[in-house]
Amino acid sequence: MKRMPRVLAHAAVLALLFCLPVRAAEHYATRLGNPATRFAPPLTTVEDLRLLFRNEQLKPDVASILEQAGWKGSLDDLLRAAAAAEIADTNIPVGTTMPFMASREDGKPICLHKVLWMGKEPAPAFAFDFSSNKRRYRCVTPKACSNFFVEDLGAIKFVIPAILLEVVDLEDPVEVGKEVTYVIKVTNQGTTSGTNIRIVCTLPACQSFVSGTGATAVQAQDNTVTMAALPILAPKAVASWRVVVKAIQAADARIRVGLSSDQIQQPVVHHEATQQY
Repeated sequence: MKRMPRVLAHAAVLALLFCLPVRAAEHYATRLGNPATRFAPPLTTVEDLRLLFRNEQLKPDVASILEQAGWKGSLDDLLRAAAAAEIADTNIPVGTTMPFMASREDGKPICLHKVLWMGKEPAPAFAFDFSSNKRRYRCVTPKACSNFFVEDLGAIKFVIPAILLEVVDLEDPVEVGKEVTYVIKVTNQGTTSGTNIRIVCTLPACQSFVSGTGATAVQAQDNTVTMAALPILAPKAVASWRVVVKAIQAADARIRVGLSSDQIQQPVVHHEATQQY
């Protein structure tokens, strides 16, 4: 990374080459991946990017970059999206002015503002979209250097959280001593991603927990079955879990399943009845 030269003749040449106002950039880059200035090691796979943002040692540095950039979003929203959002291959076109770029100086995280990419060809990168504080963003990370930046895609005009909860028993009626499986399905019917989706099941006294599997880990304590929070559920996406219980006495058994998320003020509750004989 270098500072934009102040020689007027050189500045004019740059403006002609890239058809961009010279004042739009404060720095320019002709190559990426210098070990002395890259934010983190180079990336090869999508999992490399997820590990980058999952790295607890790098978390303070990521936070520092965003603070230096004056970013108004939430770090937690960015990290959740990096863990679960769809990540795409992309390229940074030659002549692109990035709003900021993570870098390092003497090992310390520094934020370079308005960086103009002047390489000989587009720079390969990973990108994912996410929302935070009612705005849409795109996080772009060049593969050669991990020098990520975040683009503002604008305000979210229509945010419609519409999470559908469905619970179905696969055996009904069921004989005492036998097992019954409940399928819990969550569908995002809205126009924005659901975040921190949490499922809690309460079993009646006439049932005992056997096992649970699904989109996130399942654990039980006494008659309460808890699914680990699902970080993000994109619009139209579906997540499901299976809970297996044992019928321990005859009854009109009713399992209670509650769903909550960042977007839902009041938990959604569903009761599923199973006849045990």
